[in-house]
Amino acid sequence: KGCPCHNFPSAPVSAMPRPMRHGRAAVVAVFALGAVAFCGPLRGPVSAGRTALGAEPDLASEAWKESVSAVVAGIEGSSEEDAQEWLQAGFAWTAKSRRFWRKLRLEAEPRPSAVSDTVRWLQAKDLARKDWVKKFPEVLGLAAEELSSGQKTAPSYLKSEVAYNKAIRSNPQLLGKNYDCLAEHESCQGQCSRCWNT
Repeated sequence: KGCPCHNFPSAPVSAMPRPMRHGRAAVVAVFALGAVAFCGPLRGPVSAGRTALGAEPDLASEAWKESVSAVVAGIEGSSEEDAQEWLQAGFAWTAKSRRFWRKLRLEAEPRPSAVSDTVRWLQAKDLARKDWVKKFPEVLGLAAEELSSGQKTAPSYLKSEVAYNKAIRSNPQLLGKNYDCLAEHESCQGQCSRCWNT
């Protein structure tokens, strides 16, 4: 019962080889590492999608409540719970979203006016739907101006309005692209989550 790491049968002391003086510590260390790998690290429960040390957003603040209201009112089919979850991704409160934002943002508070502008931008593109936003919730943290300017950095085959709109409808993550490392530096600059070449 319990952790299988503690259920190994023990051999008689007389049957065990006598390790070298410095070998005993190595054997203990290897066994301990194996136990951690088998059973997992010893730590308390952590919320899904959040780091153990991450702070919690103040969802009761006016900024969060107004932003949530803007999302629920503007994104078709969304609930308050959806809006809270998506905004946490849009403002880098989850581990997954931090991989997108990297150093650009960390646990920020949303600005209701900016969130409303972004929702209106999505509505104009017919993208303000739950089934679309849930695929790329980080979009709610992108300013409307940034969304508009992103198309200018797109590859040549996406420069036309028709081609670009069709692409972002089928692949929401493309809205997060606003950088071309090969065009500007001819080498990777570590901004892969925002780069058109990834």
